Amino acid sequence: MTGDERRRQRYALPGGEPTDDDLRLDAELTRAELAETAAAVLRKANVADRVRDTAEDRLRLVRGKTVALAERARASAGSVSARSTLVVGGLFVVVVLVVRIRRRRADSA
Repeated sequence: MTGDERRRQRYALPGGEPTDDDLRLDAELTRAELAETAAAVLRKANVADRVRDTAEDRLRLVRGKTVALAERARASAGSVSARSTLVVGGLFVVVVLVVRIRRRRADSA
């Protein structure tokens, strides 16, 4: 139950004017609410810590993405080199076949 709800409940009781106890309770509740509000304002006003925390969070995020990107690049480089080996091998076979065909034609002529 919040301080406002307690206050409304206390003042809603029959009997008219608030008693000294009611006023003391009201003062205590007001102090507690003020302390909570002041703490919230201080948390929001501490800009340097908030900026530092945000920067650290983003730095961690960027580092994680960098590591993931590097891993993907390594994996892609491996598949590219495997493909290039296959392409070079295929070209070699084609060249050898063309040379043999030309030699056979030259020998038969």
